[in-house]
Amino acid sequence: MPDILTQWNARSSPTGSGGPGVWPWGSVYRFDSRGHQVLRIVHGVTEDHVAALHQGECELAVVLEEPLLIVCSRFGEGLPWSAAAFHWQRLPRSARVLPQEGEPTGIDATLAATLIEATDERIVARRAVSLPPPFARALNEAILEQARFPYDPSHERRALDGLRRRCPGIGGLVANSTIRMKA
Repeated sequence: MPDILTQWNARSSPTGSGGPGVWPWGSVYRFDSRGHQVLRIVHGVTEDHVAALHQGECELAVVLEEPLLIVCSRFGEGLPWSAAAFHWQRLPRSARVLPQEGEPTGIDATLAATLIEATDERIVARRAVSLPPPFARALNEAILEQARFPYDPSHERRALDGLRRRCPGIGGLVANSTIRMKA
């Protein structure tokens, strides 16, 4: 399993701000005023990648290992499983918003998936995915729970090390997810 904490830090800035070739292959999960977002970053985007994002079966899996919240995503065969860590406290204060409590609607019940060419940070394709209410509710509650407690990077690192021992690859993460969905 890659160091998804380091990957998140490397890609926490908006698209276009880091210069060419800054983002390695993988994914980023964000929640901000635009709602839930998954960025899938690929070197050498092909038509197969675009078709996978647009028409492939979308699967999402959320792994909760306090204080970690990891969102795994897969779009068809062209964009296989990839994991992205998220922590509300890592966001700049100006970008922090909380999902609504209770029954999710609007941006709290939709995921914006974006395919990005890593070499030039160009947005190649986008897709909106409706999140089933139980999945959206669990994801929103996990974010709300993170926001309630102070942030300690050492706790996050210990949780990731424990996950690595129990789930050495992405398949193990997905198999041990707290909640999973297909769309």
